[in-house]
Amino acid sequence: MGDNDKLTIYGFEAEGEYSAYSKGMSDNSYYVSRVEAYCRAAKIPYTKVASQGGSENPKGKVPFANVKGTMIDDSAKIIALINQEYKVNLDSGLSDQQLALGRFIRGMLHGSLYWIPVHFEFHTEEGRRGFREEIGRKIPPVIVDLVFALVMRNMHNNLWGQGTGRMPEEDIIQAGKDDLKALSITLGKQEYLLGTKSPTSIDCDTYATLAFFFGHPFFAKMPWVAECRKEYPNLELFFERMKNQLYPELKNKAA
Repeated sequence: MGDNDKLTIYGFEAEGEYSAYSKGMSDNSYYVSRVEAYCRAAKIPYTKVASQGGSENPKGKVPFANVKGTMIDDSAKIIALINQEYKVNLDSGLSDQQLALGRFIRGMLHGSLYWIPVHFEFHTEEGRRGFREEIGRKIPPVIVDLVFALVMRNMHNNLWGQGTGRMPEEDIIQAGKDDLKALSITLGKQEYLLGTKSPTSIDCDTYATLAFFFGHPFFAKMPWVAECRKEYPNLELFFERMKNQLYPELKNKAA
């Protein structure tokens, strides 16, 4: 699959086709978005292809990629192979202390903060309605109900097993506020999370996370998210800075 001499990334949507793309959100998968952000920060050209929900991948998920002829999945493994094949590493100049801090930040991004938008998309009526409309634009109408039911069942099980699905909504919102506050405090007046002069992989991951909260129309209009954007303007500035760097083609488009 893909061109064996180039980099092809498979996500839920092809390049520029996601409904929130103009807002800086490239895919409805955080893990696809983090790979794309990394490639753009490292200035590695790639082709983005829409997968059939990950069905072409033996593990049944996105992202997966063809990296110069090697098919690989899992976003961390994809990025590691990109570093190897393209001789890049956005984190090469980091100290041990910066790497350790980055690991803590990534743990939050991939942990509690990851599951909060998942909850609101798949465990709320408005979120489910929006998701159904999104898949309705991609697949034949005759199978929309079946696919929707299967995804809802799987995501309910995932949320319940992880624990967020068992929490009262007010606790989920508070966890989101606390995590965004922690990100804001860590960033402070710096341009990038680890105090560097250019983006690292942690900045790419943080951008991909904030794209859900600040770029996705459904999440961006939530009162508690709007409150956080107002209370932590440095996160808003960071998001816009990264968006302008990674997706310069979106400049001057309506916010």
